[in-house]
Amino acid sequence: MDAETATVLRGRAKAALTRTINFIDKNDQTFDKNDIRNKLEKLELTYTKFDKADAALPIESSEMEEFETKYYETKAKLQNILENLSVRTYVYNENVTYEKQPYINKSKFNNSLKCSCCKMNHLVFKCSKFKEMSVKERIQLVNKQKLCMNCLSDRHTESHCNSTFTCHYCKKKHHSLLHDNNFKNFAMSANKSHRAEGQNQTGNDTNQSKEVAASVNSIQTCFSLLPTLIVNIKNIFGGELSSSSYGGQRK
Repeated sequence: MDAETATVLRGRAKAALTRTINFIDKNDQTFDKNDIRNKLEKLELTYTKFDKADAALPIESSEMEEFETKYYETKAKLQNILENLSVRTYVYNENVTYEKQPYINKSKFNNSLKCSCCKMNHLVFKCSKFKEMSVKERIQLVNKQKLCMNCLSDRHTESHCNSTFTCHYCKKKHHSLLHDNNFKNFAMSANKSHRAEGQNQTGNDTNQSKEVAASVNSIQTCFSLLPTLIVNIKNIFGGELSSSSYGGQRK
């Protein structure tokens, strides 16, 4: 793909994303589930097209970071609207006591997104506090809050993430804000940390059992064998009898 073609395709992808953003931002707009699902599918295709076009252009002219931010924010809003559309709402009607509504106005849910880092009304990848953290601290937060390593969503884990997004730097399956040369090793150790905590109690119980056993062994070693004495006894008829006797210890 030559640079001119890549620039045109990238521009089309940016325009498609802008149309989706405008679709969401219309305050008087009501949504249907099928419309939102369709928008989510098209959004994934838009990202794929942008990624291919942007990768064909010089790195210094890359617009991936800006596009990526808008992409994630838009996707999160669409997912939020879709989940809220799944909730049944009813309105009072004079003829029918309760009537199911297939549409929900999205304005009620505009401010329902909360940052997992600072609890403010924005997505975590736009959080200044999160960006100020080191990569290690970000990964620790992601594991603690059980966020998706790939898109930083709090609604699923990376094993259930349907996003085609990969790291902008290494193209691996994690968010660009979590990119680090030691990402794999650190992420694996962070994921295993909670299991290690669960094993601490078992380890303590085992240690206590060993201590008790050692104490018993120690007590047992305090006992010593009493000396056995062989005594020959002569009776009145001149015969001898052998007998054993235990000698006591002096204190």
